[in-house]
Amino acid sequence: MKGIRKKINAGFMVLIVLLMFSGMVSLVELDRLSKRTQTMLESSYTHLDLSKRMLDAVERQNSSLLHAVMFGQAGSDSTFTAAGRDFDEALRGVSEIEDIEAVFDSIVVARDRFREHAPRLLDEEAKADIELLLADYKAIYQSLTRAIKEYMTASQHSIISRTAQLEHNAYRAIMPGVITLVVAIIIVLVFMFMIDFYFTRPVVRIQKGLENSLRHNIPFRIKTEGNDEVAALGDSVDKVMSILRKKQNE
Repeated sequence: MKGIRKKINAGFMVLIVLLMFSGMVSLVELDRLSKRTQTMLESSYTHLDLSKRMLDAVERQNSSLLHAVMFGQAGSDSTFTAAGRDFDEALRGVSEIEDIEAVFDSIVVARDRFREHAPRLLDEEAKADIELLLADYKAIYQSLTRAIKEYMTASQHSIISRTAQLEHNAYRAIMPGVITLVVAIIIVLVFMFMIDFYFTRPVVRIQKGLENSLRHNIPFRIKTEGNDEVAALGDSVDKVMSILRKKQNE
C-alpha cells in the first residue's frame, strides 16, 4: 500500500493516536481532580467538626463552672472533667493537621490559661474578689473561643487556596482536549489540502483531458506528478489514448 491510501491512513492513525493520548491525559487529570475535591470536602468537614466539638466542650465547661459558682459544685466537677476530655480529644485531631501549627499553639496556650484560672472561681478564699476573678475569667474564656474561631478561619482560608488549585487543575484537565481539537482541525485542513492537491486536481485534469481528446480531438497530454495511484491512472489513460490514436491513424 502506497501513495494516497498510505498518506490518508497515516494521517488518520496520527489523529487516532492523538485523540487517545489526549483522552488518557484528560482521564488522569479528572481522576486527580476528583480525588483532590473529595479530599478537600473531607478536610472541610473535619475542620468544622473539630471546631464544633471544641466550642461545644468549652461551652459545657463554662456552664458547669458558672453553675458551681452560683449553686455549688454538686455534679459540676464530673461535667467539667468530661467536657475537658472531649476538648482534648478534638484538639488531638487538630494537632494531626498540617500547616496550622501557629493556630494550634494558640489554642493550647488559651486552654492552659483557662484551666489554670477556672479552679480559682471555686476557691473559698478568693470569693471576696469574685467579681475581679469573673472579669479575668471572661477575658480568658473569650480568648479561648476566639482561638478556636481563628482555627476555623484558618481552615477556611486553606480551603479557599485549595479551591484555587482545583480551578487550576480543572483547566489542566480540559486543556488536552482543547489542544487536541485545535490539532485535529489543523490535521483535517492538511487532509483537505492533500486530497485536493494529490487526488481531486489530478482527477479533474484527467477528466478534462479525456473530454478535450474525445470532443475536440486534442491529443491527451496530462502530466501527473508523484508516484501514487492517481499518477498511475494518468499514465494508464495516456497509454490507452496513445494506442487509440495509433489505431485511428492506421
